[in-house]
Amino acid sequence: MRTKALVLGGVVLIGCGIYSLVRPNIMMPAQRQKLQISGHEVELETRRIVAVPRPLGALVILSGVALMLLSTQKP
Repeated sequence: MRTKALVLGGVVLIGCGIYSLVRPNIMMPAQRQKLQISGHEVELETRRIVAVPRPLGALVILSGVALMLLSTQKP
């Protein structure tokens, strides 16, 4: 059971790493604020975009591969 969980964790890490290499910009949830400007109500929406460095994506992929390889070794 533990081996399957470690392999699944490795697959998830590899998937996240590949996704971060393909789409390095992650959009954070938007914040909405309502403002009153000269009697009119205006809704302001702000978004944050976080850039994931490519070396970090490669490191996540390598971590996933290492986790999968270590999970197949017998103690």
